[in-house]
Order: sequence, then C-alpha cells, then structure tokens
Amino acid sequence: MNLTPLIICQSQHQLEKGLYIKKILPNHVDIKCFNFIPSNSQSKKSFSIVKSSKELIGDINYYDRFIFFSITPSKELFNIIQAIRKSGKHIIVIQETHQLSMSNGTINSIMMSPDLIIAASDAEKEFMIQNKLFRKNTIISSGWIFQKKFHEFIHKEITINEGKNFNNYVLVILSAPQIITSSSSETYQKRREILEWVQKNNPNTKVIIKLHPLEDRQKFINFNNIQNNSL
Repeated sequence: MNLTPLIICQSQHQLEKGLYIKKILPNHVDIKCFNFIPSNSQSKKSFSIVKSSKELIGDINYYDRFIFFSITPSKELFNIIQAIRKSGKHIIVIQETHQLSMSNGTINSIMMSPDLIIAASDAEKEFMIQNKLFRKNTIISSGWIFQKKFHEFIHKEITINEGKNFNNYVLVILSAPQIITSSSSETYQKRREILEWVQKNNPNTKVIIKLHPLEDRQKFINFNNIQNNSL
C-alpha cells in the first residue's frame, strides 16, 4: 500500500510553498496547517487545519513521509517528531530560505536532524557539509524550488481569490526579530521606525509587511496596537 506524503505548514509563507509543491508534484500530497490560522486567500479544499499535536499525531499512520519547512524546538513539535520517529516514518525538510548564506553561517530553522534535507542551493548544501551541521548523506540540492514559477503561482492564487490590484503598494520584507534570533538587531521598535519612514515617504501607497516565516504574527500585531494606543 502506497501511503501519501504529508506537508506540515507552520506559517502562511510555508502554506504558500506547500500549495505550490502540491501543484507541481505528480502524485497526491496532503497539507496540514499546524499552530496558525491561514488567511482566506487560499481555498481550504487544498489543505486542512490541525489544532493540536495530538490531532496531528493521530493521523501519522495515514502517511509515510512528513515534509517540513522548519523544525525548531518546541514541546508540541518535539512530540510530533518523536511520534514520527517511533512509527518508523521519514522526516524531510525543504529549506525554506537561503539562511546560512544570509545569516553569516548560522541556521535556526532546522534544529532537529531530519532524514533528508533538500537544501535551497548548492552553496547552502556546502555550508552545511563544511560546518558539519548534518550528516553529509542526508543533504541534497536540486536548485532553488521557489523561483519565478512559484511567484507567478502565488500572484495568480491571490489575484483569483482576493481580486487584489498590486498597484500603489509597497512591500517591506522583515528579517528575524530578537525573539527568534537573539543576535538580531531587528527589534519591534526599530521595525516601527522603519515602517513609519516608509509610510511617510510613500504617502499614497499601502504598506504590505512580510514577516519572518517562523514569527508569531499576533505578537507583532499586538505590539503595534499597544504603540498606537499610547500615542
């Protein structure tokens, strides 16, 4: 019996990548969203939502491979990884960003060793091997998956489902805050100053913010609400 692979998404960014992979793979793939509430821009027929690690663990027997974009230490995720290990199934991580190249050789998105890592590039693969971060025979590179066709797919999905016109928008892409990477100089206050500068210098545009893939969106929203209320 051939079981279905499962993609586990832990953020909106990961869901977008998961939906693209589901589209380009020849065989059926399931997607489950864990620990976040997806936006309304994607059809919920394409994925399901699990509200707890117990719910996800209960579905393990239906799958033979579990695909993540990040595996970072948390009690719930550790329980999921442990259950997958006990079941004898395989854990695959698709590197979501060129993190080693962009973060001076540090990586915080893969903190538990998977059975297979699909690196973002040959350079990322070499960084991992040279720094002995993971076993050499567990790392492969087939080139960056999320290039032009991925962005065309996402743009099409958003346009169809939300009817958005992206004229007069400014996109601000934020890096990892200190709550994720302790060495980061990107505090919430500095972010606020950057966003105020962007808005001031682009008065007739709407600012779209892209947070770090592992960031808790609600914490960022709560900070901005507190700051606005104190003005």
